[in-house]
Amino acid sequence: YPNAQLTLGLLYFEGITIQKNIKNGIFLIELASINRLKVAHFVAGYFYHKGDYIKRDILKAIKYYKEGSSFNDQYAKNNLAIIYKNGYGDEIQANTANAIVYLEEAIRQKNDILSMYNLANIYIYDESYENKIDEAIELLFNSFDQFRHSRILLYLALIKKYGFQLEKIEKHVRDLNNKKSKEILSSIS
Repeated sequence: YPNAQLTLGLLYFEGITIQKNIKNGIFLIELASINRLKVAHFVAGYFYHKGDYIKRDILKAIKYYKEGSSFNDQYAKNNLAIIYKNGYGDEIQANTANAIVYLEEAIRQKNDILSMYNLANIYIYDESYENKIDEAIELLFNSFDQFRHSRILLYLALIKKYGFQLEKIEKHVRDLNNKKSKEILSSIS
């Protein structure tokens, strides 16, 4: 009954209709994860990742996120990518290549907007991937109407590629040949 375990765990955790008991809540959420409930993997990973209610344990967070990732949970993939992109002290070395793998999977499997933004961010700011600016622009173009931060990063990517040569920026956007092109062009002008 993993669904019941997760539900009861969240009720304990939040103190809804039951006296709040974070320890019991997390125990039940982890039990639901052991019983292979997809969302429970992400929730348990998140608790260990944040460390707000239990001691932060990045290795346990990764374990739970990887379980969620095996069920194609795009949120688990995105959080794994962030852990690998930034590293975590002595526990996990930064590994941008691993981060990219998880982000690409989330995009390919779920068309995840946040993963598009995060992958574009790597392509724009990580010097190792400066030749991927066109891919960053395409990712941001595809996500900008659903994730407002993509719009700002799209403008920065276009400026990084073309400087302040407005004609070249406008041509690039027109060449994308999409309904969004008009909206982008009107906001650039």
